[in-house]
Amino acid sequence: MIRFAAPGALWLLAVLPLIVLLYMLRSRREAMPVSSVLLWQRTRHELATQLPIRRLERSLLLLLQLLAISAAVLALAQPSVRLAAATGEATVIVVDLSASMQATDVSPSRFVAARRRAIDLVRSAQGPFMIIGAGARPSIEASWGDRGKTVSVLNRLRPTDGPAALDQAIGLALAQRPDGRNTRPQVVVLTDGVGSLRQQRSGIQFITFGNRFQNVGIVRLYAEPAPGGTHVVVHVRNAGGQDVQVPLVISVDGRRTISQRLTLPPSATTVATGLVKGEGTIKAELTVRDVLAVDNTAYGFAGRARSRVLIVGAPDRALDEALAAIEARRLAAPRITSEALEQADVIILNATPPVPLPSGNYLLMGTTAPNLPLAVEGTVRDPVISRWSRGHRVLRYVDLDAVQIAETLRLRPTGGEVLAEGEVPLIWAFHGNGIRAIVLGFTLGQTDLALHPAFPILLSNALDWLGGSNTAIEAGQGLTVPARSLQARLIDPAGAVRMLTARNGAFVVPSLDRAGIYTINAGAQQRHVAVNVPAVETEIAPAVPAVSSLAISTQTGSDPMISIWPILIGAALTVLLIEWFLWLRTLPRASRRATTQTRRVAKVIGA
Repeated sequence: MIRFAAPGALWLLAVLPLIVLLYMLRSRREAMPVSSVLLWQRTRHELATQLPIRRLERSLLLLLQLLAISAAVLALAQPSVRLAAATGEATVIVVDLSASMQATDVSPSRFVAARRRAIDLVRSAQGPFMIIGAGARPSIEASWGDRGKTVSVLNRLRPTDGPAALDQAIGLALAQRPDGRNTRPQVVVLTDGVGSLRQQRSGIQFITFGNRFQNVGIVRLYAEPAPGGTHVVVHVRNAGGQDVQVPLVISVDGRRTISQRLTLPPSATTVATGLVKGEGTIKAELTVRDVLAVDNTAYGFAGRARSRVLIVGAPDRALDEALAAIEARRLAAPRITSEALEQADVIILNATPPVPLPSGNYLLMGTTAPNLPLAVEGTVRDPVISRWSRGHRVLRYVDLDAVQIAETLRLRPTGGEVLAEGEVPLIWAFHGNGIRAIVLGFTLGQTDLALHPAFPILLSNALDWLGGSNTAIEAGQGLTVPARSLQARLIDPAGAVRMLTARNGAFVVPSLDRAGIYTINAGAQQRHVAVNVPAVETEIAPAVPAVSSLAISTQTGSDPMISIWPILIGAALTVLLIEWFLWLRTLPRASRRATTQTRRVAKVIGA
């Protein structure tokens, strides 16, 4: 079955008879009086062929011209051909597991509708089939196998509260080869967010779900200590096209502390702020019923957990006073031991000899470690701080403009991130292999940094980044925690417990896919993690992919439609090239005939 996206273009086929008519018309010549036509009798046959309307003769050039124009007109009509699935063809079904698939504009939800469609595809498939879940990290949910088991897997499948990496999921699907076949499988993508693809791919069937885009959600919650409590900033997004009013409630450990009513213009973000007192879990909630409920809640933490800090190396009064000012608890230990690592959140190494660092969180001042991607090539005197990363968590609200440094190590990093630099890197951060580290190339005795208000802010930010017990991330992101023991317990928002085993000195959680509060218990260490829905998932408008060459256009059911207009364009150009080549070959022959006729006329006149 053929469908035309622009059937009105077919009216252009009416130009074909006009082309034939023009071909039949002879070229008109100007009449000239002559004394006698006796000498022109021999050319009467040639003149007869130049009558105004001549008989239509067989012409390959004319046929090629008509074929080229027909192909071009059909291409303008954008035809698509419905193809039934080939018997025995391998099929990979990619199911979008993003948070926006929980939207209920399709009853009972987009995801349930997509899952039902996937089950129908599995039951009707004639060849082998596979299921891939497109979450933040795509995975094979059901490999080539039993139909009944695959349906059971689909019935257990649930959407996440994070994004969908559709591009990676499609790449994974295209790489599958059942039973050692060399042919690429048919890929069917069930999604509402095809627009999130970084690159459109050809030969993919997209089946989209969703018909509304009106939605309101919390796209960010930020909390930081402030005088008298914790300053909370909530960003609320109206993704629809109408003005809406929504109530916002902020609570700490279940105690309502802030209640506001927000007015949001269409496609706009409104910021709500407030000050909450006490310590605990912050919950911001929009008490509104819309098609996507998961993004109506966000979490954070109020108050500052007192970091337990172990200082190793030269004593420093300015450092002690700054730690006391930010209410950090200092631990006493002459060196790094397993017991000290178990008790301390952060270890500060002050001008100590370089030694390999075990897994943990470190602030190094005037020293480095051989197992960090950072080399030292001497020292530099009187460096000037010319740039620092104001957006990084460690340097947030830190002003280094007037800070003087007498001497610093000449650092040469081969990894990590330079946070402040002048002639050489001055502050550097690293996260990997179970180690979090911030390196200052100088000690407090080599700078006046401790005399500036920037120092306690910098120290507080550094302790939070290194070993803060509370962390906020987006759903779908992974988490790496330095391991102080062999095992840890991960408790998810629903209360389910999962055991973590230390590898390479760290506990690694590939992806936290549910919004809410997680708790990690590892011996005496406890860390809370707030997981929120990514801002991109609030934009629930169904997206339709741009159809690329030979791409399968978006359908909501039945068999795929193959767009064949690119093939017709190619055919039209090919025919025109053939016609042009044949026309060039006729030129020498026509020239020879004209020369022969001229000689004949000349002989008659001469006679």
